[in-house]
Amino acid sequence: MNTPILLIVFNRSDFFKKLIFILKKINAKKIYIKIDGPRINNLNDKKEIDKIIYIIKNINWNCKILINKETKNLGSRDNPVKGINWLFKSEKMGIILEDDCMPSLSFFKYCEILLNKYKNCKSISMISGRNNLEKINLDTSYYFNFGSTWGWATWRRAWKFNDPRLKNWSNKKFRQRLKKNLKDHPLFYNLLIEKCKKIFKKKINTVWDYQWLFSVISRNMIAIVPKINLVKNIGFDERSTHTKKSQLYSKINSFEIKFPLKHNNDYKINKKLVLQEHAKLYKLSVIVFFKKMLLNFYKKCQ
Repeated sequence: MNTPILLIVFNRSDFFKKLIFILKKINAKKIYIKIDGPRINNLNDKKEIDKIIYIIKNINWNCKILINKETKNLGSRDNPVKGINWLFKSEKMGIILEDDCMPSLSFFKYCEILLNKYKNCKSISMISGRNNLEKINLDTSYYFNFGSTWGWATWRRAWKFNDPRLKNWSNKKFRQRLKKNLKDHPLFYNLLIEKCKKIFKKKINTVWDYQWLFSVISRNMIAIVPKINLVKNIGFDERSTHTKKSQLYSKINSFEIKFPLKHNNDYKINKKLVLQEHAKLYKLSVIVFFKKMLLNFYKKCQ
């Protein structure tokens, strides 16, 4: 595996150890490791980061390792963005994994093949390893969607458009493109609009992926999604910033994709599959809404 791999990590050394075990299996040749700093007066963060450094020092196969370690805590918004910026200062393409995203072994070859195939295709924003529908019946190995960052790959040419502070949010041209490109997907459009409004007004400062989606969709870019899920997110516990409890997406398993890949030359969003995924998102949104409502009711009764 010659494609550079970026690992974005913080205080979960157990997850990091699992990722390193997977990278050893595929004989990864170049690994970038972006480590966030400890929170103020948090001894557990310091201990976990020390464990991560120990694991890195004991990597025992022939590979190049580059480490970018923060002294202060940047958080779940700025640490990933700074890490990806760091990766693309040196590389033209790369695979990106946060520490709770456990890829199947075939995920890496899948990414490498498609990174090279679409490197000059400016309409493609990224290659997702995640398929929230888990498995679908499709003649090709992948289809076109808006993408997911739970295990993904991209190019410097696409990442340069990332707008982490949503400077283009007030630009009518970008907002109109976003609306046009999502006109057949109102649930996703409303979710993205709601999140971006809060980010722009600085009511949310813990996310970075909604900004990325806004940046690329508003530039008429689409993403590649595999026909089967290749990455399992295991980060559904109290240590997570956003996914503290098990939910619908935590039950999705990962699989191995078959090679050679059967390529998709359609270059169009698969509306049917996107609607199926958004129906699943709607189900999850309803569950979360009613849980919050019941919790608020319970608190008022105390």
